[in-house]
Amino acid sequence: MARRIRQRQRLGIMEILMHIEHITIENFIGIHFLDAALNAKGVTLIAGHNGAGKSTVRDAIRFALLGEPGRVRLKKDYRSLLTAGTKNGRVTMRLDSDHEIRRNVKTGNP
Repeated sequence: MARRIRQRQRLGIMEILMHIEHITIENFIGIHFLDAALNAKGVTLIAGHNGAGKSTVRDAIRFALLGEPGRVRLKKDYRSLLTAGTKNGRVTMRLDSDHEIRRNVKTGNP
């Protein structure tokens, strides 16, 4: 791994690795509440039946990291990020570097 990083640095490419240790999702799309500790040293697999929320978890992670999941990229309708009947949503992630990322959606505004 160190050899690959040094090689990429010589090419002017910086590789950043981070692991999600914990994620909390509240009133985000179809998830009312999810609080999960993830295995930061291995691979985490998210599995479930159709409609169970796998894509919503992916969108929540994307929203936390980038501020915008794919679902609102074109329409810019942030109300679609809120669980039906709610006015506030939140995604919080703790990374292995002891950094915390928190994104809020309030009454449809980012």
